[in-house]
Amino acid sequence: MLSGKGGGHFSHFCFYGFMLAMPLMGWIMVSTSPEFKSLPTTWFDLFTVPHLPISEPVAAAFGAATEARLPELAHNGHQLLAWLAIALLVVHVGAALKHHYADKDEVFARMAPWASPKEPVFAPPAPRASGVATALAILLLLGAGGAAAALFLTPERAAAPVIEASLAAPAADAARDEPVAAAETALASEAAAPLWTVAPEASEISFSGTQLGAPFSGAFARWRAEIRFDPEALEESAVRVEIETASAATGDIQVDGALPGADFFDSAAHPLAVFEASVFANADAAPEAAAGETAYRAEGTVTIKGVSAPVAFPFTLAIEDDQAVMRGALSLDRIAYELGLQADAAAAIISREIEVSLEVTATRGAP
Repeated sequence: MLSGKGGGHFSHFCFYGFMLAMPLMGWIMVSTSPEFKSLPTTWFDLFTVPHLPISEPVAAAFGAATEARLPELAHNGHQLLAWLAIALLVVHVGAALKHHYADKDEVFARMAPWASPKEPVFAPPAPRASGVATALAILLLLGAGGAAAALFLTPERAAAPVIEASLAAPAADAARDEPVAAAETALASEAAAPLWTVAPEASEISFSGTQLGAPFSGAFARWRAEIRFDPEALEESAVRVEIETASAATGDIQVDGALPGADFFDSAAHPLAVFEASVFANADAAPEAAAGETAYRAEGTVTIKGVSAPVAFPFTLAIEDDQAVMRGALSLDRIAYELGLQADAAAAIISREIEVSLEVTATRGAP
């Protein structure tokens, strides 16, 4: 059994081993797990860490079954190493306390550089800096307790913070395809209701959902809307909203890096999400409607990632002179729009229903 100087060197060797093995196991896990490999891994939000190209070599060497078990094996190894590190820390602290209080040598005192004795570590007892050693023991024990508590109490993923997003200029025409431009022409010709111009500083399109049970929310920074609306001639009203999917932002660098990717919005192939509606009707007053607001319902389609689905969009509208304020929200099924199928098709991590909220202030007339 190791003791004294040999035991100290062995524990130091183990700590260095854990410092290398634990992040490596976590790296393997996020590089091979279907739930995480579609999300970028960052180092303290400073830069992106590339995924390890390990799945293919393991599949070629050991078969597809072993490759499929890699995420589970890496997760279990990562968790086991965490427990072993905590156990080693407790043993390490206990050994230091034993040297100080039972053996009465200077091993523990030497852990504080300012209190290091001049004599050899295992020399006969000499006057000791007991106060410093005791304080250091308390700090080490608190560190061990904190590590254990973190393993039990820290959530696997914190909620993504909400950020403010403002309306920016529309995408350049070169980035938009011909059907989009053609649809806008049809909107202008078919609707005879007056045109409304959106006020960017007072308008927002946001979204929210849950991830691992914790709420997240964000907003789109770039979008444009063409609105023709007349409460006295609803049959002549129409609206088209174009959202640049690459502008989605939650404030979480990992989430924001994944949203434009192929598994989610696939912004390179589908730069725009589009809401179109030309059927409007009065609706029962919404419970949250404020004084002066009228409740309406718009029936149309939402197209995301090339997938279109009918929607009914309830909203309230308050018009005073030439200014209007609209508020509304609708729930979209991300699975139906093929968003995040590779990462979480079963909606075990990310909520299936994503709520999209709109608040728009507009002025009557062309810009």
